Amino acid sequence: MSWNGIRETLQWMLFLLLIGVVAAGYGAAHFWSMKDDLIRTTVDGVLSRMFPTCEVSFKTAELASDSGVVISELMLQSKVTGARLVSIPRVNIQIDSTALQESHSIVVRSVDLESPVLEVLRTADGVWSWTGFTTSSPEQTYSPEIRVRNGQIRLGIEQISGGVIHEIDGRVVEANLVPTAWKAFDITGALAVESLGTLQLAGNLDLRTLRWNLHGDLGDVRVDGPLIEKAALLIPDVGRRLAELQSQSPVMRDRMKSEGRDSQFALVGETVEQASRRALFRADLNLHFEVGQLSAEHPLDYELTSDFRNGQISELLLPVPLYDVSGRFELTPDKIVIRRFEGRNNSASLSVDGFASRLGNDWSKDFSIKAQNLQIDERLETVLPESMAGLYHLIHPRGVFDLDFDARIQPGENWTFKLRKFTARDCQVKHEYFQYPVDQIQGEVTHDQGHFHFNLRGMAGDRPVTLRGTKSDATGPGGSEFIIQAERIPIDDRLLNSLQMKNQQGAREAIESMQMEGVLDVTAKFVQAATPGAKFMMQLNAEVKQSTANYKGFPYQLEDFSGTIEYDAVETPVWRFDNLKARHGHAHLSGRGLLDLTLSPPVFALEFNCVRVPIDADLEKASRVSAPHLEQLWKDIDLKGTVDVDRVRVGWRLGDTPEITLQGIQWRDGAFKPADLPYRWENVVGALEYDGNRLRIHSLNGWHGETYLHVDGSKPESPAFVDVPENSAVAWHIHMGDLHLMKLNVDAELLKALPSELAISLASLDLRGPVDLHVQADLKGWTSLPDVVTADWELFASLENNDIYAGIPMTGVTGRAKVQRGVWDGRHLYMEGYLELESVTALGMTFNDVTSPMIITDERAIVGRAVPNQKQLVHAESNPYRESSLKGNIYRGQVGLDSEVVFAARPELIQYRGEVSIKDVELADWAADQFQTAQRLKGMVNGWMEFRGMGPSMTATKGKGWVNISPAAIYELPAFAQVFSLLNFRPVGNTAFDYAYAEFDINNGKYDFSYIELNGDALGLTGRGSVGYAAGTASLVNLQFASKLNNQVPILRNIIQPLGNKWIRVQVNGTVAKPVATTQPGIGPLDDLIRQFGNAIDPSRMRRP
Repeated sequence: MSWNGIRETLQWMLFLLLIGVVAAGYGAAHFWSMKDDLIRTTVDGVLSRMFPTCEVSFKTAELASDSGVVISELMLQSKVTGARLVSIPRVNIQIDSTALQESHSIVVRSVDLESPVLEVLRTADGVWSWTGFTTSSPEQTYSPEIRVRNGQIRLGIEQISGGVIHEIDGRVVEANLVPTAWKAFDITGALAVESLGTLQLAGNLDLRTLRWNLHGDLGDVRVDGPLIEKAALLIPDVGRRLAELQSQSPVMRDRMKSEGRDSQFALVGETVEQASRRALFRADLNLHFEVGQLSAEHPLDYELTSDFRNGQISELLLPVPLYDVSGRFELTPDKIVIRRFEGRNNSASLSVDGFASRLGNDWSKDFSIKAQNLQIDERLETVLPESMAGLYHLIHPRGVFDLDFDARIQPGENWTFKLRKFTARDCQVKHEYFQYPVDQIQGEVTHDQGHFHFNLRGMAGDRPVTLRGTKSDATGPGGSEFIIQAERIPIDDRLLNSLQMKNQQGAREAIESMQMEGVLDVTAKFVQAATPGAKFMMQLNAEVKQSTANYKGFPYQLEDFSGTIEYDAVETPVWRFDNLKARHGHAHLSGRGLLDLTLSPPVFALEFNCVRVPIDADLEKASRVSAPHLEQLWKDIDLKGTVDVDRVRVGWRLGDTPEITLQGIQWRDGAFKPADLPYRWENVVGALEYDGNRLRIHSLNGWHGETYLHVDGSKPESPAFVDVPENSAVAWHIHMGDLHLMKLNVDAELLKALPSELAISLASLDLRGPVDLHVQADLKGWTSLPDVVTADWELFASLENNDIYAGIPMTGVTGRAKVQRGVWDGRHLYMEGYLELESVTALGMTFNDVTSPMIITDERAIVGRAVPNQKQLVHAESNPYRESSLKGNIYRGQVGLDSEVVFAARPELIQYRGEVSIKDVELADWAADQFQTAQRLKGMVNGWMEFRGMGPSMTATKGKGWVNISPAAIYELPAFAQVFSLLNFRPVGNTAFDYAYAEFDINNGKYDFSYIELNGDALGLTGRGSVGYAAGTASLVNLQFASKLNNQVPILRNIIQPLGNKWIRVQVNGTVAKPVATTQPGIGPLDDLIRQFGNAIDPSRMRRP
């Protein structure tokens, strides 16, 4: 109920009481001298005139024997509202008998009202029962004394139309109106009010001016739940306010719910104990009041003063209940003053001084509030004004504090607060923009010129931290600033959880991804611009010390991690990481980075260099995580060594896969051993770079024993790189545009490292001696076939005095071989190219300028033209010798070779075949080379040979061929020289034969001559036999010749005639180097056989060219 309502109610109650008493006195004096009928009529008329708006009724009006009039059962009922206003069982009016007798005038000396009942009712629509009530004053110049005994005032309120009327009763213990002048009275009395006690009254009343006043005291009043709730029932505004408090209070809602009640305020069916449990305010108080009016036209004036003690204020009114409440309040129509208000809750205390002043129809309020040892929690938040609520939400305080502030409000304005001092005793805060919990806070927050000034000290974990700064309260100049400083703050979950703002999530994810542990020194500044609606912006400077880091995207443990972290949202929302340093074992890393929040999603970029980073299991694990598609490459290539990296760049768009590039990689003390070619290279050095998808090799050098590896990838036309594509059928791809292998030996270690099919091929070729290779190659691993590696290459091989087996043993091979296309599909080998040899030795002869196409597969090697059943093996168009046999120059002639070797796992299963052609070879040169003492051998040699075989044994070779020498001078051939020596033969012109021809088969390690023909002018020989070249028959000669002397040489006729029938038979045995010739005499039975043999090899037979 408003103060206006209270004032109006008191006015009505006092006015009605006084009017009733005065009216009764006047009536009694007027009718004193009348008789019963006259008195009744007179009393009725007087009362009707005195109360024109009321229906007046009474039972009797009698003249008492003691000069008085007695009226019984007097009742006034309003003609306006129809409500009963006053009922008085007995009214005693005392008349001045002397005045009646002497002057026949009625002078009322006193009026006694016995047990009067004054009824005041307000209906549900707000109409008071005394509405429209008026009085008129009696015509009397003397005012009687009015006394009231055992009276009652009954106040009723109807809240619902037709509903229950709630009443409060006041008992008039005693009331006296003693006249001091005409129509002027002094008032004394005592009023006992329900739930309040006895109120002692005193005052005065002047009916001429309607000036009146009352003052009194009420002591030892207990204000508690029943009284307050009674007021709520009687005064609707109080009831509505209580209902609002119930609905807003979590505590009250919980209590009502537990009692099965709704939030509507009601007292029906409720006990006093239930009501008292929800008392808003309890206290013992003393009241002193003064109330009155200067006239009817003047407003009611009053002053109420109360001292209260032993009080309690419920949590419905305050965030926390207060006990031991005491203080003083003063109430006037224009001012409310609170003095020395004090309350406690355990160790917390609250003190309030202030006042509220009326300004027109509104109020200004000015309070000074002090709190000590106050606990900050969520309950405080519910009552904070908007300006302070912003500060509360900014720092989320908790703990114990002292508070000293002023609260003011002017009509039409909002509350303003001036904080004189906030003293933290043991508090905890979490700044909204950096929610790191800081506890054990000591310090002060003061207010001056529109700003809060902070100077706080606390502990972040076990580390000291300070907070200094200012914040605008929206009344002073704009702009706010906070500075938080702390040293050696642990990098842990509490630090990460402090980054809760949306624009900090990128930094939080970045730090989480780094998996940092350690400490850092932090200086965080939070600034707010003076513009309306501006938000706080963070400026952060942190120094990381003695930390570790292990980036999730590249989990490589870093020790002794240090650096600075800077963020300035005022300039640009970019996190900067500078002077980063760390180590991993003996490796050292340094660099910088940034997190750009201007991009969506944010991008994290890191750049650093590395020195002496070991290629070990840690690096392998990290690279597999950052790029899972590299896993197969690590499995396939066993890398070792250390690397220096000039620049490592990490680019990470949050939510995506990080991109990592490495520039200026220097590989030192390295080693690698491919799983599919387990041939270990050591002392490797290289210069490389990695762009996230491709590892580029600028240069690479390494050793395997005496073999030297060199890769030159610096030229654009011949790059070297390793690709590891993602989500591809190709697991990895190695390209070598310019690879050199010097002094490579095809030894058992290399053959063991090669795939078995390729090893069989190379083993079958039996390449001996170091070779130099210049290779351009592509190698690929496959995702679906992790054990398969394929290759495609071009190759130049430089040979110098090497040995090789290409169907026939070759030694002293010098020159080069080119593989125009080499292919290995994981199972099958194919190489196509050609030979350009300066020299090669085969069959005991040295060939020069040897050229030949060649094809090598996993099954066979073909030198020269492919044999007819291998037509599918076709040489490339670019092969300059694609349609040629192997050709080599020897003794001013040329030898051709077409051969094929079929590989096998075991040497004894290797097959070979081929054809050899001889064209215009100078016999004299051959003789000079083979027989230094032979000077009379010459002729042009032509021939052809076909051979085939299996295994390394030369006795397994089979074949056939022929040889032709024409013109021939072969006297000094060792075997023939022995024949001629035996015969004591000297050929004419120093030549024995001018033509030679032979046909032979190759079998069991021997040249098996089925026909030999030697013809000259003086002598002709035909023969047969064999010459061994392998195993136990090597160089053994077994030749038989027969000849018939020509008549042109008489001396021979004389020599051989005695042998019989003109036939000469010569047997040549021994070795090629030391042949032994013997003659055989003619034997009759054998003549015919020899003749037949001679006829069979008659010189008239067709001769080879």
